[in-house]
Amino acid sequence: MILYDEVSEADVWKYWQTLFPEVNKEHDLKNMLNTCEPFDEKELSVFWYEHKADTREFMNWLSDHKGTFEYPEEWSGLISDDHINNIFYPIFLYEKDGIEKLTDRIYGSRVFGNGDKIRKSVIEEMFLRLREVTIRTFITEIHVERMSNRLKGNTPEERFCYYVDESWSSVDYVRRFYTEYQELLELQLTVFENALQSALEMIYRLDDDFPKLLKRFADGAEDIRIRDISQGLGDSHRGGRTVALITFSNGLRVVYKPRNIGAEKGFRYYSIAINEGLCLGEKALYETKLLDCGEYGYMEFIQQEECKDTGGVERYFYRSGILMAMLYSLNAKDIHHENLIAHGEYPVMIDLEALFHSNLEHADIESEKSAYEIAMDSINDSVYSIGLLPSQLTNPFNKDWGPPRCRPAFPARCCAE
Repeated sequence: MILYDEVSEADVWKYWQTLFPEVNKEHDLKNMLNTCEPFDEKELSVFWYEHKADTREFMNWLSDHKGTFEYPEEWSGLISDDHINNIFYPIFLYEKDGIEKLTDRIYGSRVFGNGDKIRKSVIEEMFLRLREVTIRTFITEIHVERMSNRLKGNTPEERFCYYVDESWSSVDYVRRFYTEYQELLELQLTVFENALQSALEMIYRLDDDFPKLLKRFADGAEDIRIRDISQGLGDSHRGGRTVALITFSNGLRVVYKPRNIGAEKGFRYYSIAINEGLCLGEKALYETKLLDCGEYGYMEFIQQEECKDTGGVERYFYRSGILMAMLYSLNAKDIHHENLIAHGEYPVMIDLEALFHSNLEHADIESEKSAYEIAMDSINDSVYSIGLLPSQLTNPFNKDWGPPRCRPAFPARCCAE
């Protein structure tokens, strides 16, 4: 068990070295970090302490509790039948002020039509993130409890429920658990705090931006409200922020992106210029609706749909050719079925983080390239590297990792015709 009071600056530096296993020498790592931002060992340790959660405050809070935690009726409504979430009740109780702030903001706003549903959706995302970092330790400990004959029940289901409902209601068990797994507690507190703050930020922004959202995406309608919010649509970045799908009471769906959408905005202007410059007419590219708010933004939700006829299929692939030329001009890579949606006869880009890829070369290393390396360089410099053209991919899990056209984006009858 690591005692953080005993962690030295050298320990912190060694930890950072484990994050870059491809760097063999310490001075190379220092040079690489200094290229991004001037850093030295002492500054790294300061950064470490400033950004890690304080587990001692939680453990002191836990010491003030005796006996068992009593689950209120409201808690039972939040976890529904997913009993595993009971293991996070101490975290939620400890962070109740933040949860109350989130609740007050949701219920106090006029833009949310179903406060109960939205609050539950947001909190379920917190459960999900906590489960992701806890599940392995949870499985280990429930196995330990079973082998020690401390679980009651005649079936695996009954013993599971006993562990999450009864064992985790014991303050003594929770204290013993987190005494052994202090690093997990630190990670849980960090994940929870990030999820809470990113949710609060999103709720505040939706409240403030609501009139602009209606004007941009709903033609100025005033009789609709936000019905539901689905977070976690993609990886989390920048302090736990994730893409979210906002559903309105009239069925309208808008995607909230907690980052600058300048790339999407620029690509939209590029598409408009291509449409006008080539006089594409009925073969024009799709122009996605956007709302740019500086540090973040909103995009219309693009639904995957089939083409209605063979003419639509032909236009789809015609537009795909134009799109491929545009992406090639921007040195785009990795355009697979999660980055491009077949929206009827329109191929629509929904994630433009794969633009402007650069080729990294090793400095001060001169060696003659092999025939294979020369061939790969030629492929990487061609449109083939974008990912839109057919390619043969193999993997041990037999999953479909192919480009968008490998998935049925239009009815089978169109192929038959």
